[in-house]
Amino acid sequence: MPGRCAVRVHFVHGWAFDSSIWQALAALLPGVAPSFADRGYFGGAGDAAPQEPAVWITHSLGTMLALEDNLEHCQGLVAIAGFDCFCAGEGAAGVAPRVLDRMLSRFEIAPQQVVTDFRRQCGCDAPTGPIEPEMLRADLAMLRNMDCRPKAVALSVPVLSLHGADDQILPAAMREQTLLGVPDIRHLQHPTAGHLLPAEQPDWCAARITAFLGELC
Repeated sequence: MPGRCAVRVHFVHGWAFDSSIWQALAALLPGVAPSFADRGYFGGAGDAAPQEPAVWITHSLGTMLALEDNLEHCQGLVAIAGFDCFCAGEGAAGVAPRVLDRMLSRFEIAPQQVVTDFRRQCGCDAPTGPIEPEMLRADLAMLRNMDCRPKAVALSVPVLSLHGADDQILPAAMREQTLLGVPDIRHLQHPTAGHLLPAEQPDWCAARITAFLGELC
């Protein structure tokens, strides 16, 4: 943190969004050296994962993407509206698999509409540019099928989990149970925010992330 130590931070966004979701929050974290992953859903290109010690800040699917990447060089993880398994099943609370099956079927017919509908459910009405359907389809299937709970249990770094109580994407039971297997984790919840917590409440997120980063220095 400023005045104490320099921190490299790597941001990873979730499905149907891009690295611009981090603009407001990143501006409230002075003194950090940021890099931004971008899945290329709308043709953008992002930064590669750091090859030196860094803190990862993830949103939604970005948390599973980070876990799947094995978090090499990771000093700590901030998971915002994050999860280690999206679909409900065998001991995991989550979204019903049929919801994802329906989205995947619709995606083959009207991919742009599926993206628009999901973003609206998240609370975002901002239009997107042309989409890159192949990456969106692949990552939607990842949401449907991936289970990163074993990798979460194996984490050896501190984790801060931030959620919004009015999240329309993640059921309450899922928010309560996700990442519970992580050995060193702190859960905090904003009383009114939704799934787009980093964009809706950047000040609230920044204050908690700043404290978390300070503890790592």
